[in-house]
Amino acid sequence: MDASHMINRCFRHQHPEAYGSLEVSEPSIPAELRYGRDRLPDASQEYLVEEVVGRPDARPISD
Repeated sequence: MDASHMINRCFRHQHPEAYGSLEVSEPSIPAELRYGRDRLPDASQEYLVEEVVGRPDARPISD
């Protein structure tokens, strides 16, 4: 059995622009459906102070 004919038909259906037809536009999908509803986690209020390693006289770069 040769699947190339079936693969070609499927590709032609999904990518008509490759065969000279007009490109099919992507459907508009609401962002909530596309990306989900998960909330981002809150930023941590805990942090570690940068350690001075090798240069005890080093100062942090200030903005």
